[in-house]
Amino acid sequence: MHFKHPEFFYGLFTLVIPVLVHLFQLRRFQPFYFTNVRFLKNLQLQTRQSSTIKKWLLLLVRCLILVALITAFAQPFFESPGSKTKAREQVILLDTSNSMQATGNKGELLQRSIQELLEQVQDQSNFSLLTPEQSFWNTDIKLIQRDLLQLKTTAQPFDLKALGQRLQQQTDREGRDVIIISDGLGVADTDVAALKNGQNRLFAVPLEAEVKENCAVDSVYLVQTHHGFHEIAVILKGYGIDQKQVSLAVYNGNKLLAKSRPVIKQGRQKVPLLLPEEDIQGRVEIRDANLLYDNTYYFTLTHPEKTKVMVIGENGVADFFNRIYTADQFELRQVNLKQLDYNELEKQEVVILHELREFPVSLQTTLRALTNKGIILIGVPGVDTSLKSWSNFWTNWQLPTVTAWEDTPKKITDIAFNHPLFKGTFEEKITNFQFPSIKKSLRFAGNWPAALSFQDHAPFLIGKQSGASQLYVFAGPVSANGGNFVQSPLIVPVFYNMALQHQQIGWNVFAIGESQTFTVPTQSPKETVLQLKGVNESCIPEQQHLSGSVRMYLDEQPSKPGNYKVTEQGRVIDSLSVNAPRTESDLSVPAQRWNDCEVHPNIESLFHELHVQQTDPRWWQLFIVLALLLLLTEVAIQKWIK
Repeated sequence: MHFKHPEFFYGLFTLVIPVLVHLFQLRRFQPFYFTNVRFLKNLQLQTRQSSTIKKWLLLLVRCLILVALITAFAQPFFESPGSKTKAREQVILLDTSNSMQATGNKGELLQRSIQELLEQVQDQSNFSLLTPEQSFWNTDIKLIQRDLLQLKTTAQPFDLKALGQRLQQQTDREGRDVIIISDGLGVADTDVAALKNGQNRLFAVPLEAEVKENCAVDSVYLVQTHHGFHEIAVILKGYGIDQKQVSLAVYNGNKLLAKSRPVIKQGRQKVPLLLPEEDIQGRVEIRDANLLYDNTYYFTLTHPEKTKVMVIGENGVADFFNRIYTADQFELRQVNLKQLDYNELEKQEVVILHELREFPVSLQTTLRALTNKGIILIGVPGVDTSLKSWSNFWTNWQLPTVTAWEDTPKKITDIAFNHPLFKGTFEEKITNFQFPSIKKSLRFAGNWPAALSFQDHAPFLIGKQSGASQLYVFAGPVSANGGNFVQSPLIVPVFYNMALQHQQIGWNVFAIGESQTFTVPTQSPKETVLQLKGVNESCIPEQQHLSGSVRMYLDEQPSKPGNYKVTEQGRVIDSLSVNAPRTESDLSVPAQRWNDCEVHPNIESLFHELHVQQTDPRWWQLFIVLALLLLLTEVAIQKWIK
């Protein structure tokens, strides 16, 4: 015999009450005999003996009544006939995805489900419990009580297909009772049907949010960086709402950078914000009481290290390069071709070939290898540059061939304002500026889109993407002996923007669970392991050492949203941010209908049904009947025994 609620047996201590009452009634008194009542002595002795028997019988019956009632409340049961030979493995699939943060009619869906499991699962019964991140095999409720109470919602989706595969790998036993506790968001009918193989029985407890409205920070992205500011766009989404004003704030650590109070409507809405141009490892937050996981979006903005620029020439140092490539952003080196150190050349990120007469084969070979890795290569002809050498050099990158030198002076009059080179440079189109002129220029064959053009629409500056590199070629000299372009205001944005293209602002933002990589520039030895350190999690993701960098694979780690530092032997070398996918923000979508499952309204009714199927529940009723019979016996004793 087993008991569903053995704690009721503490009620047996109440048996002391009728015992105390009985003892109180059996107190002895000192007799005093009077002359006129001596003849009653014999009659008193007979009555007292009868009364003592009655009291002992009443004590026994009352104690039995209490025992019967306490046993009935403890709900005794025996295993139903054949239950040992037909025992079924019980598996609970518990949804811990982020949508389980929603509030139901009794509180948060996940926490309420855990509490009901602790209340309803029998202490002595074995079962297995699976969540998207954890597995508890062949355990009981007491062993995992602490683990259950510590469960939190996670970014991992409730993937029934993956859970079914995990269950199949653990055991091939048939005849399971599979219990699904979920709100059904993201669950497909085919995934449910796949669990119903062999002798499995499927049970479902559908959970539903009481409030379907939700506001979410769907994404954040960098629009542009200019004039000392980062312009970002915050994408907000409203689900199940007509109109709602929310408080939005942007932080860099604990420092407030920007605030706004946008009005969110149903659907997608963009909120532009300006942030100071600095390294930011921050977050965007809104205040919304329903789902919490999509109220925060983490992001990382990093500035690159100084760009290494090398100017290779033959006519000495060009001072205007020093004014353009200042020491706060660039590492500028101007070298003579004859003194060129090719080992240093391989370390450069921007290479400017400034007015060379000839192009050695060794220079061409080295630059060809560098362009395969990714550099900015800029060619500027001089007034005495060899036409043949120039053509042979640049045709290796499929740039237009040069047909001849033109000695006629030309003005540079056309600016392609929509060219990527000038993005964010001009607030409006400029027409009334002093046009620079060139004394001598190259004639390119064919029509090529140009960033700058002469008055006859011939190109003066053309650009071309070559693999990972960007190539720029001028049609004429830019120094003073070739014209007055060096004195034009155009020279600064042209050369500055060329080199700045290698200084890409780092927008290091990733989504949890997606196939993605993050490359960290480092010269660390191959045995060095990079670690990600965040506030809520530290981990070592899978990584691969490359030449001059380490590639980190972020498919499985980190698993918690937040901002992370990339550390090498305790030294911070980079940073990134990860966010939970916004796939469960819409609580108003139709939930899974659980067609292949036996559906129960709550966990209590489900486990009551399973308990009834596995046990013979009639014994508590028999004890109630026994208590009633004993009560009638007490009444009979009171009435018939004097």
